[in-house]
Amino acid sequence: MTDRTCQPVEEDHYSADGSNEQAACFNANCTNPDTFRVGECDDATGAGFACVECIACGAGLYEDVACDVSTATQRTCQEAEPGHASAAGENGQRACAAGVTYSAESSAASCTQCDSCGAGQREATACTASANRTC
Repeated sequence: MTDRTCQPVEEDHYSADGSNEQAACFNANCTNPDTFRVGECDDATGAGFACVECIACGAGLYEDVACDVSTATQRTCQEAEPGHASAAGENGQRACAAGVTYSAESSAASCTQCDSCGAGQREATACTASANRTC
């Protein structure tokens, strides 16, 4: 009688105690196209992988580094600049329309309508993309 020779399991596989077979690790393949795999497979339990969804930038934030599922790179976000706005989930910033809308602060979720001068007033400084009109 010859002794059985055991071999290490292949990458992304495991073999439970007492088993002579290998099986694919759990969550080895993420089926949602907006998810990517993180973690390492425990070669004795098959656990350790998780599927992570690409995050969306929140209100006032826009994409700094794009999510790339092929390289397991998560999206990072940065504050929208003055004169710009970014709605939640938009992942890009858009410029305010000078003379129409403005955003004086960073991290604006939307541009604000420029004020109009009232009766008997005239414009002292024009509304720009980053500052309101003064009268």
